Amino acid sequence: MKSFDAKIYLFGTEIPLGAMYGILMEACALLLVAYIAIVIIKNKRK
Repeated sequence: MKSFDAKIYLFGTEIPLGAMYGILMEACALLLVAYIAIVIIKNKRK
C-alpha cells in the first residue's frame, strides 16, 4: 500500500508537521470567523 506524501516546502525549507497543522487550524478558524461575521451582518440588516 502506498502512502500520500504531503510535505510542504517554503523557499526550499521543509515545513515541520506541527507547523502544517498550525496552518490548517488557522485557516479553519479564519473561515469560521468570516462565516460568523457574515451571518451576524445579514441578521442585523433584517
